[in-house]
Amino acid sequence: MSHSQKQASGRARTITTVLVLIAVLGGIAGITSNAVGLSPAVMWAILMPNLFLVSRLLFSKRRATPPGNPSMTERVLLEASNTGGRVIQSLLPLVGTVLGIIGVTMLFRAGGGVGVASVAMTVAAVALIVLPLRHVIGWDVSYKGHAIRFENDPCSAERLLIDGQLVDRGGVGLHMELSGTITSGEGAGDVIMVTSHAGLPTFHCRIVALSATGLP
Repeated sequence: MSHSQKQASGRARTITTVLVLIAVLGGIAGITSNAVGLSPAVMWAILMPNLFLVSRLLFSKRRATPPGNPSMTERVLLEASNTGGRVIQSLLPLVGTVLGIIGVTMLFRAGGGVGVASVAMTVAAVALIVLPLRHVIGWDVSYKGHAIRFENDPCSAERLLIDGQLVDRGGVGLHMELSGTITSGEGAGDVIMVTSHAGLPTFHCRIVALSATGLP
């Protein structure tokens, strides 16, 4: 399977997982609100802070990376940030998730069912989730004749590519460090390292080259 096929497959799995999760959470909230006699708004005012705390514990983890060689010389290739793309990637799907959960909750709520408000919220939620999750933030730089690309896909995490080949990828976490070694041609043995921070509402990226020779 090619890189693009894997990317498309990962995106489809992520979007499906999010939509299923919304349906499950909305259904649970609707059924629970019936049982305890609370409105959907009150139910989610109670549940959302707890979900936020759990997500912070999960996504504050930092991916472990091997220590660098202190004798290597560092050359900064790129230091940049992207706000517009990050808003599309993170905030819009978050809004869509909230709308989707509320819409599904209303569908399961006693006396609710299929109505203009619940259907409109659910449809809007799907659009706000599916479309932004297809948006990729990426930067391209050149180093000693080699094409370096770093990209952040909200569905398949961060990726570092050297000359079109995937050499490292991220995982769960707000802070990531990816690295890859140039294997051939000029600069063979040099290490490309990317440090990123997936903040709200800005995504920060720093790409450096580590050279044992110190040559530019």
